[in-house]
Amino acid sequence: MGNTGDRMSGDRHGAKAHRSDSRDKDHEPSKMVDSTDDPNIFNTHGLGSSKVSDKEEPDLDDLVKTGPQSRPTVIRWAGGGKEVYIAGSFNNWGNKIHLNKSHNDFVAILDLPEGEHQYKFFVDGQWVHDPSEPVVTSQLGTINNLIEVKQSDFEVFDALQVDSLESTDTSDLSSSPPGPYGQEHATQPCCLNPTM
Repeated sequence: MGNTGDRMSGDRHGAKAHRSDSRDKDHEPSKMVDSTDDPNIFNTHGLGSSKVSDKEEPDLDDLVKTGPQSRPTVIRWAGGGKEVYIAGSFNNWGNKIHLNKSHNDFVAILDLPEGEHQYKFFVDGQWVHDPSEPVVTSQLGTINNLIEVKQSDFEVFDALQVDSLESTDTSDLSSSPPGPYGQEHATQPCCLNPTM
C-alpha cells in the first residue's frame, strides 16, 4: 500500500504509525467511522448498501475530494474476501469505493490530496482494518488505517514530467528524419527469374 506499486514496510511513517488521533487546534478533525455525527455509517442496508443493483456505479472523481495537490495513490487489500470496498476521511466516510480484484489481492488507485488520511476496508459486509499497515486509534477506540500522501513521494515523477515536456520539440517531430532522400528512379523494371 502506498504511493507506488511496491509493498513498503509498516514503519515507513516513523513515529506516526501508532498514535492517538490528536490534531492541531487549527486543523478540523476528520469524521471518524464511529462518530455519532453519522449514525448510518455502518448501515449496510438501505442507501449506503453495497448490494449490487442495476444502477450505474458512481464515478470515482465524485467519490474522492480532488484538488490541485491530488496524487494517484495505490490502495491494496491482501486479506482475502469476495467483495472489497474502502471509505475514509478522503471522502468524508461517504460512499464506499470498490476495489478491483487483482492476482492475490484487491487494488484501487485513488487521487488523494496531500496529507494524512484515515481509512477502513469493507470486506464481505464487515468493516476491518489492515493490521499490516500503519494504524491510528480514535478517542472511542476505533482502529483505522492511516496513510500519508506526501509531495516528496512524487518528486521524481514530477521531475520526469517536466523534463519530458521541456525536451519535446514538436517541430522536429513533424518532419522527416534528417538525411539524404535523393532517390534514383529505375529506367527499366528489374529482371525477374523466369521460373517465378
